[in-house]
Amino acid sequence: MHQRRSIRVAAGLDSLVVGDGQIRAQVRSAFLDAMAAAPLPPQLIGVFERALRAARTLQLATPSGHQPSIASAGVDVALERT
Repeated sequence: MHQRRSIRVAAGLDSLVVGDGQIRAQVRSAFLDAMAAAPLPPQLIGVFERALRAARTLQLATPSGHQPSIASAGVDVALERT
């Protein structure tokens, strides 16, 4: 259950912009910060690693060069209105 949710979050599937690549970077940063602060249980390390691996796989499966984010979505909307 928690693993599935962490994969959805890391992959940006629950983001305002689906597939937001910045979310994966934030999850990775939080994971590295947590590991630096204190030892993590092996089960939690595994959840983070699997979530980040799944997010990377999803990112690689998207069209080349397309990394959606809130900022890029805003630019796309602005360009459509001009």
